[in-house]
Amino acid sequence: MNNVGKIVLLTSLLPIIGIEYILPSGIIGGDLIEQWNYVAIASLISLIAFIFYFYFSGKEDCFHFLGNVIIWGIIISISIEAIWGLLQLYGYLPSFHSVFKVTGTFFNPAPYSGYLALEGPLCLNELLVLRKEKNKSFLKLYSYCFLIFVLLLIVVVLPCGMSRSAWISTIFSSLFVLEMHYSFYSSLKNVWLKGPNKVFCLILVALILLLCIGGYLFFLKKDSALGRLFMWKIECRAIAQKPLLGYGANSFAHTYKITQEDYFSSELFSEEEEFVAGVVKYAFNEYFQMAIEYGLPVLFLYIGFCVYGVYIGIKNKRYGICGGIISFMIFSFSSYPLHLPVLFSSFLLLLLAAIAKHDKAFLWLYVFLFSSLVFLNYKPYESEAYNHWRRSEIYWVNDGRQALIEYEKLYPLLGNNASFLFKYGFCLYRNKRYEEAIECLKEAELLSCDPMILNVIGRCYQLQHKYEEAEYWYIRSTHFLPNRIYPYYLLAKLYAEPDYYNSTELNRMKDIVLFKEPKVYSKAIEEMREEIQRLK
Repeated sequence: MNNVGKIVLLTSLLPIIGIEYILPSGIIGGDLIEQWNYVAIASLISLIAFIFYFYFSGKEDCFHFLGNVIIWGIIISISIEAIWGLLQLYGYLPSFHSVFKVTGTFFNPAPYSGYLALEGPLCLNELLVLRKEKNKSFLKLYSYCFLIFVLLLIVVVLPCGMSRSAWISTIFSSLFVLEMHYSFYSSLKNVWLKGPNKVFCLILVALILLLCIGGYLFFLKKDSALGRLFMWKIECRAIAQKPLLGYGANSFAHTYKITQEDYFSSELFSEEEEFVAGVVKYAFNEYFQMAIEYGLPVLFLYIGFCVYGVYIGIKNKRYGICGGIISFMIFSFSSYPLHLPVLFSSFLLLLLAAIAKHDKAFLWLYVFLFSSLVFLNYKPYESEAYNHWRRSEIYWVNDGRQALIEYEKLYPLLGNNASFLFKYGFCLYRNKRYEEAIECLKEAELLSCDPMILNVIGRCYQLQHKYEEAEYWYIRSTHFLPNRIYPYYLLAKLYAEPDYYNSTELNRMKDIVLFKEPKVYSKAIEEMREEIQRLK
């Protein structure tokens, strides 16, 4: 094959694989617009290079080389991440999170651990392949030692992320790779033919072991586990209401909020559910989020495409790549990897490597997927608007009028961003432009789960003496998150208004503020309780 073609393809794929070293992950509000823009540009370059490579390279080893580039590119990239995390653990490099010590180049340990989880099956497969070769060249011997080193790094660093999802996905995807190489199923079948009692004993031991491990993982972070289970319960209720067509793109946050409000307004919930309920940006289950936004048919198509990729990969004996896909799919059950450019692009590359073959159908699939990445994610105007927003944040504290001028300029470009809309609406509220603030905050409410939006809308109505409307929004806030003290405090102050005085409701709200156990105690709660005692 033409070496120039190899170099072209290699250089076009590396920017996508190494995205996390080129741009920082933690930008304003946790948004990743810069990385998505970068992925779009890198995808366009890769697309042009691949078409050139497809037509001018030989057919015999074209896609074998493509698979190797992707595998080793991801292995080397994640190895650097593992070393980065190790250096953070020992204090040689700073973390990108104020609470967690080990994050790699990511903004928190969850996506970092998910990225490391992709490497386990890839490294293990390459190690097992090289292990079977008896007369290894120097390069293969070096690669063998490097893979052992990387696997040891993963064993050391992965537990530090405290991501149970990543641990589970690494274990099961690695077991898949081992099964493909050593065929434990065939061995069990042979044992069964000799006598089923041994197989029953093995299954019993495996079940006991799974129960023990599952129990340990559950109680390791019990509140987190209960929180996820409660989220999934709410999400299933939302899916049941519109299973076929879903609620539309980017509708998850609003749909979740409305469904959780309905659930808590029924008063048929436990204290434990009230305690673990929280504000969410993602579903922490990509399958549920896809079903909520696009409907079950789209979800089944997505799962079918993934299963097809694994099936073709197994037929082509690309076990490491299939293990990486399985790891990603398991991690997707309790995290949000499809919303992270690094993980999403790695997953897409693994899928393409699994089904890669030299025909026009694959070429058109490649063109479609990477063209979609370009057209859906390349928004240079939005990236510039984010940079402008960052610069204008200095006015937020010191100069409310100037901040408002800056936000008015940015509104046409960032009007689809919930965080921006909330800050803009709050800025209008601080400048006593209540009607405009309400309009802006209602737009934010359609894109966000943040109950503070409901509280500020209620406050805007209250300051205009529209007490019934204010009461409606405050009550919605208590229904969404009944474990928060602040909306009850606002309701108490509302019922103490001379023109809307209600002694019964005022006393009820006072009791809640004074005696309700807060989820997180703070100085603000103490101040609210002191003030509420003075209300009569």
